[in-house]
Amino acid sequence: MEKKVFNNPNQGRNFQGQPQGYQNRQGGYQQREYLSYEGLKKDDVENFIKNGPTIDLVNLAENTGKYIAKTGLTTSQIRSVFTKLKEIDAKGIVDKQADFIMLKPLVAYAAKRHGKEGLNKFKSEIINPGVDYVVSSNEGNIEKRFKNFVKLLEAVLAYHKAHGGN
Repeated sequence: MEKKVFNNPNQGRNFQGQPQGYQNRQGGYQQREYLSYEGLKKDDVENFIKNGPTIDLVNLAENTGKYIAKTGLTTSQIRSVFTKLKEIDAKGIVDKQADFIMLKPLVAYAAKRHGKEGLNKFKSEIINPGVDYVVSSNEGNIEKRFKNFVKLLEAVLAYHKAHGGN
């Protein structure tokens, strides 16, 4: 069977003949950047919550912040979650455990509504396993696990902003 080769002069261009990619604010076109995720995974999140920050885990938090900044998670989206965490922290996780658990549906709704890869990764790799581990683990006390989870999100938020998150 013979393989057909098409020599299309418009290959790599959109239907208007412009380069594929997206239009930047100055009106020029840029090629899309495809990133692979090399950030925090479920086991890393649980390790961070259980033992606190280490150099390796903070480096993974940097990779996560960079990835979610480049794939569409906005500062306001991550800050809304972080604000809720700080409110819970001020009142105590023991009294506000139900509000903490409700972070999962809050982020799930935002992820579905906005449909951005960074938000989906934030939900599936950080929020869901983190909330589950803080609430259900029997290792250490819940206040310590919650404080470490807040530190984790602080690190991801800081690196998100440092890598150009808007």
